[in-house]
Amino acid sequence: MDFSVLYFLNKLASSGGIVGTLIAMFAENPLLRGGPIFFCICYLWFSTNDVNVRVRIIMGGLACILGVLISVVCQSHVPIHVRPVYDNRLGIVNILKWSQDSADKRIYSFPSDTATLYFALVTIVFLANKKMGLLSFLWAVLTVGVCRVAVGVHYPSDILAGMILGTTLVLILSNIAGLNKWLSKNILKYDPGQIYLAIFFVFLCLEAYGLFPGLSQIFYLFVQLVKGTPGG
Repeated sequence: MDFSVLYFLNKLASSGGIVGTLIAMFAENPLLRGGPIFFCICYLWFSTNDVNVRVRIIMGGLACILGVLISVVCQSHVPIHVRPVYDNRLGIVNILKWSQDSADKRIYSFPSDTATLYFALVTIVFLANKKMGLLSFLWAVLTVGVCRVAVGVHYPSDILAGMILGTTLVLILSNIAGLNKWLSKNILKYDPGQIYLAIFFVFLCLEAYGLFPGLSQIFYLFVQLVKGTPGG
């Protein structure tokens, strides 16, 4: 199933014309891919002053960070399969012209870090607003699921695994009742205007928009320091 879906979508994307162009744009352009979903997240945040809702969004955001971290570590160290575009045996058309030299040791593709992030975000939206969550889910399936498989950077199983990982982590962290209640209580006590909470939310969105580039650099630096090879 993995290979048949991959070949079908890649053939469609590489056929040229407006369809191929749109597939490539939705697969790689973060504004087109993530704009509608981040709009929903921001709308849910700024449309309420309910600290409980905002804490749940923040906890979902922390789940996104954890999910992407797990995905990146797996892609770097768990050799389940290399990205289709890096496997010359498949004959996949490398539409985005990805180079293995710039893969930053992440030549494996399971699970998809992009799918992990976006379906985690979709779950955050769905927990707060079912209709917006459903629309966000359909958008993520189209842009992250279909399009990123079509351009050959992931197998369908990578997307499915990322979807399960991101969704599960958000459901777990967003529903730790005792922790959420404690956070809400202390935010109302020490940040009654929720100003600092809002600033944290903005920084979280900025990082999530680019798949946490700043946090990734800090993480890799920490790993290098632990190994005793800073800058290596």
